[in-house]
Formats: sequence, C-alpha cells, structure tokens
Amino acid sequence: MKAGMPLLKSVWTGIWKWLAFILIWGIPLAIFIVPFQHKWKQAEQMTLPLTHLSLEFVFAMTILLSAYLMVSFVEKRPFYTLGFEMAHFFRDTLLGVAIGLFWLDLSRFYGLAVGSLSSDPSLSRCPY
Repeated sequence: MKAGMPLLKSVWTGIWKWLAFILIWGIPLAIFIVPFQHKWKQAEQMTLPLTHLSLEFVFAMTILLSAYLMVSFVEKRPFYTLGFEMAHFFRDTLLGVAIGLFWLDLSRFYGLAVGSLSSDPSLSRCPY
C-alpha cells in the first residue's frame, strides 16, 4: 500500500498546482476582460480581426504573468526554466512555431471534417 503513495502524492501535487494556476490566471484575466467586456461584445458581433487579436494578446500576457507568478512564488525557480532560455532561442522558437502551426492545421482539418468549418467563409458556423 505504501508503494503507491509517491504516485498519489505527485498526482495530488499536479492537481493543486494546476488549480492554483487557473485561479491565479483568472484574477488578471478578469481585470483586463471585465471592464471592457461590453466593447468586445459589440466588436465581436462584427468579427473584427483586431478585436480577436487583442483578446488573444490579453490571454497570452495573462498566461505568461500567471506562469511567472507560479514559477517564482510556488515552485521557487527561475522563469527561464520554463523554456525561455536564450541559449537555444532560435531553435526553440522555430520548434514552437512549427508545433503551433501543426496544431492549428490539425484543428482546422478536424473542423472541416466534422462540418463546423467550411472553405467558404459564408457557410461556416464558426463566428471567427
């Protein structure tokens, strides 16, 4: 029975750190989203690319802020240990872009396969 305890402890540690990250992410996200919510809803109805880009920027910056807070104060290690090391900046950036493009293409092809996306934008059920 004691042999499974390290596994249970590591699973529990992963769960509480994930929940803490979600809570820490929610606070700055709410600070940047709630005051401007009515403006974004109006612009979202027009599906302006700039509106979606600004929302994505807010999401990305709040995730980076939350990751910094978690790594600095919960795990007590340097931020660059998350993969922001300058030694392999070019290689890591290319790999990240390649993985991101692959993931976007996979999502797009899945949307086309199940019918939620269309190559004709007027037929698409996706609001973006």
